[in-house]
Amino acid sequence: KKPRTPDDKKAPTKMAAVPTGSYKRKAHDRLIGIGLLRQDKAYFVPLTPLSPTNTRVVEHIPYEQGLDFLFEVLLSPLNKVCYDIKNAMISLYALHPAFLQVTPQMLVDPKIGAWVLSPDYDKDTNSYRYDSLLERYLNYNSHQHQHAEDQFSVDLQRLIPLSAAIISEITAKDLLTVYTNQEMALPSILAQLEYYGMPISLESLHANKTELVDRMEVLEQR
Repeated sequence: KKPRTPDDKKAPTKMAAVPTGSYKRKAHDRLIGIGLLRQDKAYFVPLTPLSPTNTRVVEHIPYEQGLDFLFEVLLSPLNKVCYDIKNAMISLYALHPAFLQVTPQMLVDPKIGAWVLSPDYDKDTNSYRYDSLLERYLNYNSHQHQHAEDQFSVDLQRLIPLSAAIISEITAKDLLTVYTNQEMALPSILAQLEYYGMPISLESLHANKTELVDRMEVLEQR
């Protein structure tokens, strides 16, 4: 299959098929593993031979195969939830350009959903933080779990019902089209602008400058 690059957004790809040098991965842009939740059971698929403390070797699957697996999951028809999808997509782009094929509409983002329901909330009060959403929509206090391991497990278990509650309210208020077609269409655009940047034509800028100067001169003569 033809490798996918940022300039070719329609071509399918596999991670290992992309030639060396077609993209640059930063040193910290590497997955340690993939966490999954199915039927109230949490799973962790390690993608590195070292434990998090780097003290022992652990069983793992090859890194490129792990990315392939994540890629297939994200493109699958399975129900998927991602809090703060814009920043998550930036991380995916850093892992591999093939993830450009993933669109926000393939997932549910409770943060964006909460904004659609309450756009007038004060951002300074952290109203769209994950723990704030849990308390607002599920009456759940996430501070009950102080250990990082417990918090991670609880987050996985609460994320899906949180998203279901938000989408249910969005549907009841007849805002599903706004959420799906408008708000969820923006994260990938913003993520690509932030990660890849935006090309600028110096010729166009100079032409605009000349036009603006001419118009200013006409206005000054009036």
